[in-house]
Amino acid sequence: MKDKIKKFFEREEEIKEPTREKDAKDKINLLQKENETLKAGISLIALDKFKTRRSIRKFSPENIKWKTIYEIVEGALNAPCAGNIQNYQVIVVEDKKKKHELGKIAFQQYWLADAPTILVIVRDNYHLCQLYPDQGEVYAIQNSAAFIENILMLAHFYDLGACWVEAYDNDVLKELLEIPPN
Repeated sequence: MKDKIKKFFEREEEIKEPTREKDAKDKINLLQKENETLKAGISLIALDKFKTRRSIRKFSPENIKWKTIYEIVEGALNAPCAGNIQNYQVIVVEDKKKKHELGKIAFQQYWLADAPTILVIVRDNYHLCQLYPDQGEVYAIQNSAAFIENILMLAHFYDLGACWVEAYDNDVLKELLEIPPN
């Protein structure tokens, strides 16, 4: 009788084992399908963000959290760059008077003063020009442009308005923000 009971339980384990394995495979398949669905959803959201980004010149007066600014800049650092030289720096401007002056030296684009935060991107050509004597300045501009584009896109992902402003009186800008010559 003991042998029959033992054989019964052994047989029961044999039957249960494939069922457990099948359950595990079914769960894995379900998780993979959910993961694919999630990836597709994220891709659609990202595509929508790329399609809907615009230059914004009217801003909410709410301050932008430093953590958000940091995350945007940190994410933008993933921009491609020649020689892996990130030849740019970011100056964060929140002072109302300085923002007004930035609008003035940007050829009277006074709407800049309404932005809660302005990120001024400063490019340093030196290392790229040393590494690539013929094309260093072009690469420096391209690197900075890719970095700025990433900032604009990430700002949009955070539902923040942004606008790329290139037109500045550079000498006055350097003086206003105490940017060393290079």
